[in-house]
This record gives sequence, structure tokens and C-alpha cells, in this order.
Amino acid sequence: MTAFEQFHGDLVNAASDQGKLPPLLIAVSKKQSLEKMRLVYEKGQLHFGENYAQELAEKANKMPENCFWHFIGPVQSNKIKIIAQHADWIHSLSNLKHAQKLETELHKLDKSINALIQINIDSEESKFGITKEEDFIELAEKLFFSSKINLKGIMMLPRLHKSESELKLLGAEIKRYAALLKSIGCENCEISLGTSSDFREALQVGSTMIRVGEKIFGKRI
Repeated sequence: MTAFEQFHGDLVNAASDQGKLPPLLIAVSKKQSLEKMRLVYEKGQLHFGENYAQELAEKANKMPENCFWHFIGPVQSNKIKIIAQHADWIHSLSNLKHAQKLETELHKLDKSINALIQINIDSEESKFGITKEEDFIELAEKLFFSSKINLKGIMMLPRLHKSESELKLLGAEIKRYAALLKSIGCENCEISLGTSSDFREALQVGSTMIRVGEKIFGKRI
């Protein structure tokens, strides 16, 4: 059994233990070789996550066409054109300027993209994302009424190794943001949250997308 198969099984079992459907597993292929990616692809993995726009472009051009590409890194204005060209999902939108530029590029390409709003739920200075509810609502409304950006949910990078009471508070915050999206019109909110070290806690607070790299690929290049 490969590391990918082992982790995928652990993830499915963890979801079943909590009475939930398995989340979408996103294989974070940052700095991983194409050879390793193809091995995982051959086991049935189609969704890959990249942190850097140029690496996304290079790999998307070399991997099979039925792969789905998730851009999960910080958005840089001068890389939005590349992201628009090659990503199927963007997890890290957090300001109007980037959203407007992305929409402009998507119109040029006559293409749509699925988007998540990144929330800095713990207000950590080292992390990107929206920290104010009013900014979240403003961006969510902009995205919801976009003709090229399909608002699908939220992405967070919180500390998940918390006490049970802290996890309950985090889960309540996640539900609150999901409810805000629903009030705008966004149904079936996706929640991109969790990694190999904390996927059980992520499932507990509602994650529907888990991002995992070295646990299934091994060490990076």
C-alpha cells in the first residue's frame, strides 16, 4: 500500500467515524516531482494544489488534462493572469482588487473559476486573509454577482490543535461565516481547512476540503 492509499483510507475512516462524508482530498504538490504526482494520479487522485503560480502553470501543462488545479497560496497581483489561465479553483482570494483583476483576466479567456474567500480566523500577522466581517461581506457580494468567479465557500489556516472548547468556538465561527454566505445566496458552502496533522480536528469543525502534501508524496525536492 502506498502512502497515498494509506492516508486516503485514514481520511475516509475518520470521516465515517464522525458520521460524515469524506472531504475532498487536495494533493499539495508544491515542490514535488512530476513523477511522484503521476504515481498518485494513477491511484485515482485528480485534485492537486499549488502555492506558486509559475509552478502551477508548468505542472498543469505537463500533467493529464483531466486533473483539477487548486491555487492555494497567497495571491500576488502580477501572477493573477497565470492563475486565471491554469487554475480551476482559487482558495485564497481576500481583497476586492485581486478579485476585480481576476475577473478581468477570466473575461479575456472566456473562462470561469471556482473561488473561496480566505479568512484569517485567528488574526495572525504571519497569515493572509480577511479579518473583518464587513470586508468579508463586501468581497462575498462582489464574487457572488460575478459572471466568471463562482463563489463556493471559505478557506482558513487556523491552529487546530486546540482544546475541545476551543474547537467548538472555532466550529461556531465557521458556521457563522457559512451562514453569511448562505444569506447572500451561496448554497453548499465548501470549507477548505486542515492538513495531514490535524485532519480529524478539521473534520470535526466542518471541513469539506483537506490539503495534504508530504504525507502522501514524501519529502519535497
